Amino acid sequence: MNSLKQLRLFVLVLATMLVMSTQAQDNYSSGGARYRGLNGTGLALGSHWSSMQNQAGLVDVQGLEAGVFAFNRFALSELTTVGFSVAMPWKNQVYGVSFESYGFSGYRRSQLGVAFAMKLSENFDAGVQLAYHQLQLAGAYGSTGNVTVALGFRYKLMDDLVIAGHIYNPTRSKLADFNSERIPTLIRTGFSWNLASRVKTNVEVQKTIDDPLGVNVGFEYKALDQLYLRAGAGTKPDLFSFGAGVDTKSLRVDVAASYHQVLGVLPHISLTYHAK
Repeated sequence: MNSLKQLRLFVLVLATMLVMSTQAQDNYSSGGARYRGLNGTGLALGSHWSSMQNQAGLVDVQGLEAGVFAFNRFALSELTTVGFSVAMPWKNQVYGVSFESYGFSGYRRSQLGVAFAMKLSENFDAGVQLAYHQLQLAGAYGSTGNVTVALGFRYKLMDDLVIAGHIYNPTRSKLADFNSERIPTLIRTGFSWNLASRVKTNVEVQKTIDDPLGVNVGFEYKALDQLYLRAGAGTKPDLFSFGAGVDTKSLRVDVAASYHQVLGVLPHISLTYHAK
């Protein structure tokens, strides 16, 4: 192996260790770049991406919605997360399927989830997801996997104020017997408040079993009828974030970037199709 390949391998191993060290705060995907631009504050929002955020938000899906996203670390293709989600209403429920994969041949983490949501009352929405997680390691380590459950709700307190809550993996599913490695349990709560007709503010608090409390805020400004500008800040998962989105009749393009004190600048892009 030449020196260039050795250096690249070293960088990949080091980067993977850094990502694993922050896995508890970046364990679930934000899905669409809209959420990344808002620093992950998407609990009270609704779209097909809610299958990856708060499944209760799927009730906002009025027709077929589907999207793909890509999220990169260190500008290395091996450290890219890619995924998709699809949602469709049927009778009084909305069903969604989501998938994401992160890593390279030496370390790959993937998740396949199935979710559904429904309105329990005029102002109260609820959703649930079952997901299968798989971790693959190179060499003799092989692969392992397990199932998690996620539960979420939204409550419309006023016309311009929605509160929401979500718990991810309450059963603390084990991923490996060695060192009793478990998929992190994440509890989040927060609200979305329309400060004005064109300004939305999101505030969320999150807590994992092994990490301190995190607080995140996000702001979305509707600059034009089809153009949205976003920014966010907080203690977890990222320090700062910003982004923009263009929404046409059937297509939505969102871009975002966030800055992490360990991982640096993290670019994110997503593309959504929604049938009107």
